Amino acid sequence: MSEKEQAKTKHWVRRVLEKTWWGMNWGRRVSANLLFLVVLLLLPVVLLSSNAPDVPDEAVLVISPKGAIVEQLSGEPLQLAMQKAMGNEKPETLLKDQVDAIIAGADDSRIRALLLNLTNLETARMPVLERMAEAIATFKKSGKPVLATADNYSAVPY
Repeated sequence: MSEKEQAKTKHWVRRVLEKTWWGMNWGRRVSANLLFLVVLLLLPVVLLSSNAPDVPDEAVLVISPKGAIVEQLSGEPLQLAMQKAMGNEKPETLLKDQVDAIIAGADDSRIRALLLNLTNLETARMPVLERMAEAIATFKKSGKPVLATADNYSAVPY
């Protein structure tokens, strides 16, 4: 092969590689810009939407723990998700969620009373019950009534 033919072959290969590189770079830029535009358009929708429940005036805050009231859920997140998907989840209620709801209800003018539905409560340790009692006392200080109900009461959960 002569030098001229070799140069022509190299030139042809170089042009193909340059065009391929240019096409990949163009595709990357278009994809990145489209992704940016999608995020830019969805961001206001996410920020302006609220998933907070509508609370009517003169509502009753119902606290209905299921299973054990715990400070931390037992198990790993993947394990919990698998149990939930298979319908084998162990009912547990986070203490922090209950306490936060009770304290928020004390400060919310739309909440008129607190109702503790203890029918599905299975167990709670003494420190957990003491923290719940503190939150309920805070709610009572707001001047709102606290009611408790259950199908039956026993000392077994405690």
